[in-house]
Amino acid sequence: MRRVRLLVVVAATALLVVTGWSTAGTGASWVDSADLDGGVVRSGELSLLTGDAVTQVSAYRFDQLQAGRLRPGHHGQAPLVLANAGSVPLRHVLAGATASEPRLGAALRLVLTPVPTTAACPSGPDAAAPAWTPLVDAPLGSAAPSAPRVLAPGAREVVCVRVGLAAQAPSTLQALTSTVVLTFRAEVA
Repeated sequence: MRRVRLLVVVAATALLVVTGWSTAGTGASWVDSADLDGGVVRSGELSLLTGDAVTQVSAYRFDQLQAGRLRPGHHGQAPLVLANAGSVPLRHVLAGATASEPRLGAALRLVLTPVPTTAACPSGPDAAAPAWTPLVDAPLGSAAPSAPRVLAPGAREVVCVRVGLAAQAPSTLQALTSTVVLTFRAEVA
C-alpha cells in the first residue's frame, strides 16, 4: 500500500493599526503534514465473451438458434455461453432486444433462462423449456433490461435463449423474415 503525504500550508497575516501610535505588523505561517491512506486502486481487463466463449467479438452471429420457419405458437431455442475472460468481476445485463422487421418483432416472445449447463437447454424447434426461472420473459420489442448478474474472472454462464411466435400471430406475417439482435452490456462489478 502506498501512503500519500499531504502538506498543508496555512498563512495568516494580521494588521494592527492604531491611530497616533506606531504601527506594527505581525505575521505567522504554519506548516504541518499528515499521512493519508490513499486507498486501494484496482484495475483489470473487462471482457464479456459470447457464443463459443473463446473469441471476443462485438457482434456474435448466433446460428445455433434455429428459429426459421416458425409457425404461430412455436419457438426455437439454443444455449448461449457468456464468459468473463477478464481479470475483474463483471456485471452484465441484457440491455435490449430488437428485430429488424418491427411487425414480426411485435409478435415474437423472448425468454432468457440461466441454466447450469448447455445440456440443460436442448436446441431446436419446439424444444422443452428449461425448468429454471427466466431472467426475461416478454414480447421481443418490450423486453426490459434483465436483472444484473455477476461473473467472476474466468467464470462462465449459460443462458437458454428461446424465441417464439405468438399463437395469435396474424397470417399477414407469413413469409416475413427478421434478424433478432440481443444486446448485452457489461461493466466492472
